[in-house]
Amino acid sequence: MQENQEIEIESIGQTYQHHDPYSFEEQCERSLAGSDNFYNRSKNAGFSVWALLFGPFYYLYRKMYLEGILLMAILSILPIPPQLSMVVWLIEGLAFYPLYRAHAKRKISKLLSKYSDLSVEEQLSVIHSKGGVNYFVALIFAALYFMVLFALLGNA
Repeated sequence: MQENQEIEIESIGQTYQHHDPYSFEEQCERSLAGSDNFYNRSKNAGFSVWALLFGPFYYLYRKMYLEGILLMAILSILPIPPQLSMVVWLIEGLAFYPLYRAHAKRKISKLLSKYSDLSVEEQLSVIHSKGGVNYFVALIFAALYFMVLFALLGNA
């Protein structure tokens, strides 16, 4: 049996009533994640194999643009010895889910503030549209990154 729940979202101080087994905060996080599978992993996993394998491109794929671009810039600028590259990859995998959770909280809070005049269902719809994945950005950045890399190696 489902009950009416009143949930106060700290970031904007509003109270919502809804008929759902999940809290409003959890509904927002699920909507942003784009899939229950990814949401469950983001809540429970401590390591991302995808971030290990694809590094900043996986961050971009998950619409974590600031984090992905910063990671690409850091990895491009810093001279990382080959002996430490595996350590860097492990750090990328370990850092992904904590960074994603922080990213999700910031994005949800920002969207709820911006769309506070909408109904709960409309807010969840907006959050869902802003979440999920973006293949296009990840592929464009990967192509640009490797084009620049090959151009630099060709001139060396």
